[in-house]
Amino acid sequence: TEIYTLSLHDALPISQTPAAGRLVTAPRPGAPEAAGSAAFNQQLQQALNPLAGRGGRLAVGVIDSTSGARAVYGGLTRFPATGVIRVGILAALLLRHQHRAAPLDRAARGLAARMIEQDDARATARLWRQIGGSRGLRAADRRLWLRQTRPGPGGRWRLSTTTVTDQLRLMSDLISGRSPLTGGSRRLALGLLQQARSPGAWNAAARAAGGGAPWAAANGGSRTRHGWAFGSVGVVRRSGHLMELAVLSDRQPSRRASLELAARSEERRVGKECRSR
Repeated sequence: TEIYTLSLHDALPISQTPAAGRLVTAPRPGAPEAAGSAAFNQQLQQALNPLAGRGGRLAVGVIDSTSGARAVYGGLTRFPATGVIRVGILAALLLRHQHRAAPLDRAARGLAARMIEQDDARATARLWRQIGGSRGLRAADRRLWLRQTRPGPGGRWRLSTTTVTDQLRLMSDLISGRSPLTGGSRRLALGLLQQARSPGAWNAAARAAGGGAPWAAANGGSRTRHGWAFGSVGVVRRSGHLMELAVLSDRQPSRRASLELAARSEERRVGKECRSR
C-alpha cells in the first residue's frame, strides 16, 4: 500500500488565540494553507466542546495524512509526557545509531522491544542512559523539530513534558520519507509500536479506530502531584484515511477518569472527521 503523508516540518506554525484552549494555524511565508484545515479546526472544536466541563486539562490533535487537513486543540499547552516519552527515546536511540552508521545490536533491540511493547521501566531507564539522558533527548528533538518537549532532569525521564504539537510532529517523523529517520529506522519503530501492549481502555487510539486496532500506537499514564495524567499517540487507518493522532490530559481525579476523557476525545475527533469526509 502506498502511503501519502504530510511532513510536519513544512506544516504551518500554530499560534494561540484568545479563545480558551483553541488554536488556529497561521501561514508561514510562502507556505500554502492545506485544504480543509480551517473547517477541520472548527469541527474539532465543536466535537470537544461537550468535554470542556469535565475538569482537568485536555489537548488533542489530528492530521489527515490522506487529505493534508489538520486540526489542533490546546496544541502548545505543555503536559506530563507520561508513557509517550518512550517513543521519543526510541527515536533518539535510532538517530544515535544512524549517526554512527551502526544498526541496533541484539541487546539494544531487546531493550527497545521491552520499552515499547511492555512499558518496561527498567529498559526505558537503560536506554535513557544510552542516548545520553536529558542532553541526548534534547539533541534528538532538535533534529526532529520537536521544539516544545522538555526532557526530565538527570535520570528522571518520567518528569519529561511535551505538547500535542510535538507529538504530531513525531508521528509524522515515523511515517514520512522526509523524516530525519531512515526508512529502516522508521520500519523498526513502527514494528515495535504495532506490537505495543494495549490493555483495555488504555488504548484510546484503538477506540478511535471504531473498535479495530490502530496501525501503530503508544499509550501511558501516571500519577502526578496535580492528579492523573495520560497520553496517547498513534497512526490510525479508518474509512480509507491515514490519520496521525495525539491526545494529552492531566489534572484528572483518577486513573479511570483520565482514560475515559482520552478515549472520548479520540472517538469524537476521529469520528467527527471521518463523517465529514
